[in-house]
Formats: sequence, structure tokens, C-alpha cells
Amino acid sequence: EAISFSPTVSVLEHKKMTTPE
Repeated sequence: EAISFSPTVSVLEHKKMTTPE
């Protein structure tokens, strides 16, 4: 997976998914 190289990316992606635009 592209996000597996950095845990920070996973956190950022999770925040994006849980934060409505």
C-alpha cells in the first residue's frame, strides 16, 4: 500500500476521511 511507508500519512488520510469538507 502507498500509505504503509509512513504512519503519519495514515493519520492524515484518516483525518481527511473523518473531516467533512
